[in-house]
Parts: sequence; structure tokens; C-alpha cells
Amino acid sequence: MSSDDGKIFNCHTHVFTNLHVPDQLLPFRLVPWLRRPQNRALASRIIRLINPVLNVYHRVFGVPEESNRVTRLMALLEVAGLQTQQQIFRVLEQQYPPGTRFVTLSIDMDYMEAGVASRDFLQQIQELAALKQTFGTLVRPFLGVDPRRPGLLALVQRAHQEQGFCGLKLYPALGFLPDDPVLYEVYAYAQEHELPVVSHCSKGGLMYQGKIPPHPVTGQTMTRMEYANYLSHPKRFIPVLKEFSELRVCLAHFGGAGEWRAFLNQSRQIPNAQTSWLDVIADMMRIYPNLYTDLSYTISDVSLMPLAKVMVNTGELRDRILFGTDFFVVRAETTEREFSIRLRGYLGETDFWHIANHNPRKFL
Repeated sequence: MSSDDGKIFNCHTHVFTNLHVPDQLLPFRLVPWLRRPQNRALASRIIRLINPVLNVYHRVFGVPEESNRVTRLMALLEVAGLQTQQQIFRVLEQQYPPGTRFVTLSIDMDYMEAGVASRDFLQQIQELAALKQTFGTLVRPFLGVDPRRPGLLALVQRAHQEQGFCGLKLYPALGFLPDDPVLYEVYAYAQEHELPVVSHCSKGGLMYQGKIPPHPVTGQTMTRMEYANYLSHPKRFIPVLKEFSELRVCLAHFGGAGEWRAFLNQSRQIPNAQTSWLDVIADMMRIYPNLYTDLSYTISDVSLMPLAKVMVNTGELRDRILFGTDFFVVRAETTEREFSIRLRGYLGETDFWHIANHNPRKFL
């Protein structure tokens, strides 16, 4: 009998603090401002007041959900206001039954051109390694990888062999493509050592803050959001999946809530209708047997629960959908406990344990 039997696996969490976030990530120097406890408390009250209003506005007027970025990032930083990753992890684990396993995803934000963090990425992963040492099997740390970091392969090898990291995390919207040639030696190492990869795959979230290049195909000018979406598009992973057929990859968020709503609203009768990212990821999963996805953050929108139930019960997808919440980012929408219990209650015990234990044990 394995020690993982009967344990919940949350396959998408974060525990970095606001000290690991670049100072210029938010306008008006809000990041340093939010490092003061009294300011975080004020921000929390403001967020709880305006978030429901903004959500209704987005629905009624069709404004894309990514326009709510500042509010969500403020919520992220308010929750991340604790001084250490261990303190944040203790908040997380208290929301679940004893013995729950958590994939803790680090993010390399040092090259997103948003200023300098009080504690850089190397400090972030050193602290995460200490967390792994303290909590053992409860923590499954993933190393954030960015092809712009010098000596990346050596960092990956050291993190895996010496620090207990058991997977990799990509965030292409921070300014790189997942098929960047520098990453290929990293993918080769990950495939050889059976390290799974999780990549951000929804519109919105963190974005590269430097100068935006023209579209590489059309030459047209792109907005910051368009550039982030170009980098994060699920099809950008196709060359990687073809080259590394044994590499286990999770395209996180299953495309995101906005793309789920686009899927529900799209009509196959409309010529040249844009295909939703949910459709794209599902089609890719039918082709590539080691491609996974997770439900993190996306189903904080309760109206999407029926679609989640359908996806989990779609035969060719069922064994590769993972439970994840996106703690602590999801705090902008709901509490961690409410998110997980609401999903468990809606799916029922059989489906929930399939995505929260059976599938994660295959992926990890």
C-alpha cells in the first residue's frame, strides 16, 4: 500500500511571498505599498467590495476578464503578505485534510522587466527547498524555468538532484516561447528523469512588462495582452510535444474561464469563428497521450461547474484532468476551502477522487 493512497493532491498552488514579486509589477508602486500590513488590510477590504461589481460589469458588457488584472494581482499580493513561504504553506495546508499533497509552483519573475524583487528567484527556490525538507512528501516543489536565465540546465539539475524539486513550471507570458531552443536541453533532461512540466495556459495573469515586439508572422503591432496570449497559446507547445513524446506536460487552467465561456457561447454555424482554447487543448489531448490539464482558478466561476463535470466525464480526457486551485491567486474570487469543497460536492466523490488522486499519481 502506497503512502499516497487516499490522499488529495492539489496540483497547482503557489507559496511565494510579495517579497519575491518585482517592485514595478503593479502601477503606482503598489507592490512596495502592499508590503505594509495596514495597507494590505485596506487593499483586502477594497478588493472584497469592488470585485463582485467588476465581475457583473464584465458579464453584462462583455469586457474580457483579463481587464480585472490589477484587482486580482492586488489580492495575490495581499494574501502573499506573510513573511515566509512556510507561513503561507501552513495557511494552505490547514484548508485540507491531514496528509494532503501540494504541488508548489515557483515562478521566475526576474526577466519580465518589472523591476527588482526584494528576494530574487534564486532565494525563492532556496526557501522552497527548505520547505520541502521540513514537510517532506506533503510538498512537491516545481522549479520555475525561463530560457533567459544563464546556466538554466545546471540549475535544473541541481534543484532536482540536491534540493528535492520534482517538476518544472513555465510561464510563457513573462516573455518567452515554450519551444525556445534553450529549453530543449531542459525538456530532454526532464523526459529522461521523468520530471513533469506545468505551463500557464490561460489569457491574462502575469505579463512581460518590457518592449513588445511586432507579431513574428504578420509584423503587426501587438498590445501587451496580445503578446502574452500569443506566447501562452496552447499550440505553442505542439513542437515540444512532438519532439518529447514521453514528457508529461500539463497546460494549466484548461484555457481559462473566459475561454470556457467562449466555448459555451460559440456557434459552429459561424464561418471563421475563433476556436476556444478549451477546444484546442482538448483536441491536443486526443493526439498527445502525455498531455494533461488542470482546473485551477477557472472553475472559481460556479456557472462553469456543469462544463467541468462534462469534461471530467469525457472518455479520452478523463484520465488526464488534474485537481488544482491556484492558491493563493484564487483568493481574489473565493476562499481556498470553498473552492475545493464546492468542486468536490458538485463532481461527487468518484469524479473528485479521480482528478485529485488517481490522475495526479500518474502525472507526478
